[in-house]
Amino acid sequence: WPPPERMRDFDRMLELTIRASRVDPTPDLIIWPETMYPGGALDANSLNEERAAALSWVTDTDTAWPVLRFVISRGDNGIDPPVQIAGPFEQRGRLMMPTTVVSDSLLAWQERLGIPFLIGAEGLEGYTLEVEEGTGAITEHRDAWFNSSYLINQGRVEGQRYDKMHLTPFGEVMPYISAWPWLESLFLRVGIGATGLSFDMDAGTTPVTHIVRTESGLVRVATPICFEGIMPEVCRRLAYVGSERQADVLMQLTNEGWFATFDAAREQHLQIIRWRAVELGLPVIRAANTGISALIDPQGRVIVRGVEAGETRHDGVLWVEAPLPVGTTPFGRVGDIVGWANLVGLGGLLLAGTLLGFTRRGPPQSPTPDGTDEENTKSQPRQSQHREK
Repeated sequence: WPPPERMRDFDRMLELTIRASRVDPTPDLIIWPETMYPGGALDANSLNEERAAALSWVTDTDTAWPVLRFVISRGDNGIDPPVQIAGPFEQRGRLMMPTTVVSDSLLAWQERLGIPFLIGAEGLEGYTLEVEEGTGAITEHRDAWFNSSYLINQGRVEGQRYDKMHLTPFGEVMPYISAWPWLESLFLRVGIGATGLSFDMDAGTTPVTHIVRTESGLVRVATPICFEGIMPEVCRRLAYVGSERQADVLMQLTNEGWFATFDAAREQHLQIIRWRAVELGLPVIRAANTGISALIDPQGRVIVRGVEAGETRHDGVLWVEAPLPVGTTPFGRVGDIVGWANLVGLGGLLLAGTLLGFTRRGPPQSPTPDGTDEENTKSQPRQSQHREK
């Protein structure tokens, strides 16, 4: 994702966000699809590290940067009124754009519009940047790297971020192989020729719900990210604690660009998550990059699908009003217990039937010397041994 392209896409996302904010009635929440935020993490520690190290995107001076109409800055102190950013600055024959421009702009626009944003971005733990004296080379260190969702309100990250718990196989993690870094490296280098590629993303361990304030009260939002939407137990962990429901709506952030032009896969992804709505009795809102953004009601019915320009591979705004759920569902309360109990019960019935049939027939009989079964021989009536003279 080259820096100029990042900024162009980010500028377009801001334009769509501003358009979404002008819908009547005013939205309670604006949702971006997965990975549409082009910066790094949004937590305060990571942003402070980037500022302290003056981390920047760098290109050569011949690179054509887009005209940025909506990217703004909050100023170095984060207090000054937002100002328009004309473009990158030149230093030592290179074009440089501070990476914090996107976070500053995102937070400033959220504060200006006054509508909470739900954003997918990186999550980092133990993130530090070390700047080498003299050369200015920057070395990055991180303890953990996540695919996360953030709620932004009042110009800052609000509450706890959610870290994706079930990573996408062959996209974010290599099943089994990733347990041995040397084997993963060998597979990528020799197996598919992807030198330099790594599957080093970490899986989250804790379900998190974002709390959104609306005129009708607080709404608890669970955010299955991409592949998690097809996993029943993952969505249940996000929506329930034990038998108690802790979410009022599922909001799936997904990027389906890796489906390329195969729209049938996008359609299938939408169809699968309809089951999560039925299982949990929750409405589902999908924000899908290149895919089918949609509203699904708690009965699994697709109420609205696609932005105004088209269902797939088009950008735009989809406005929905989701019905809030009432009560719980059996699957929400007990999960897969019923399914496993049925499986165990069926296995028990099959075993009992087999043993019962074996008992009634008795053990197999050994043949007599003349080749007939001993049991059959015993049951034959004795024939007369005398002959008429």
